[in-house]
Amino acid sequence: MTVIVISSVVNGLNSSVQGVVESLGSNVLFVFRFPVFGSRPTTEMLSRKQMTYDDSVALGQLPHVVAVSPTLQYTDHTNIGGLGSTSIKGNGRKMSNTTLEGDVPAVQQVHDPTS
Repeated sequence: MTVIVISSVVNGLNSSVQGVVESLGSNVLFVFRFPVFGSRPTTEMLSRKQMTYDDSVALGQLPHVVAVSPTLQYTDHTNIGGLGSTSIKGNGRKMSNTTLEGDVPAVQQVHDPTS
């Protein structure tokens, strides 16, 4: 019974992730400096140069690229797991476990294949 339940949950998760990936389309490419899931960044990963906004503009000028949507995300990688460990303050309020992200207007074109 336990094996059947675990198998059903895993199959459901796989289908969910597959659906999300399929909804992005086959022509969307994500570039990250660090692995999205898994381990802490290694020394080699931490020494990699960060892509700049100008790098994204240059990628967008390639003839086969339809749109580029650079995203700036701040995540504190000093804590185990790193994701969501940033604290922010404003207007006398404090919020912990946040990830700060900024997008450009082209994000709509990249993530909406009908535009």
